[in-house]
Amino acid sequence: MEPVHVLVVEDDPDQVALLHVMARKCTVPVRLHVAENGLDALQYLWGTAEAGSRNQAQLVLLDLELPELDGRKVLTEIRADPRLAKVPVVIVSASQSADDVKHAYELQASGFLRKPIVAEDLEAMVRQVVHRAARWG
Repeated sequence: MEPVHVLVVEDDPDQVALLHVMARKCTVPVRLHVAENGLDALQYLWGTAEAGSRNQAQLVLLDLELPELDGRKVLTEIRADPRLAKVPVVIVSASQSADDVKHAYELQASGFLRKPIVAEDLEAMVRQVVHRAARWG
């Protein structure tokens, strides 16, 4: 089985390390790509989309509070690009604000996970991507 390519957009190295540990424990193969800020995330996504790369993200885990360009703006850019608009984007945030959750869904987020992430939640997201790929190609 080909790995599911997941772009993690997170500026906290401890969160990234935790996600790497969780990814290794997934029963579905996962390949993490990491961007530490919103601009790097968009450059990665646009670059792989332009090249038609096999490393294109099939799932984006996006923090809201990022340097350079915050997660809300990144999500807006992703949804505005026809090459990326269908990529599932799950917001991962420590925010407890109902307004943040509501706003994320208004911007067409695919999901909202609160930090700290639980391994089962990551596995469920990856399985949804695999299921969608098998169903829709």
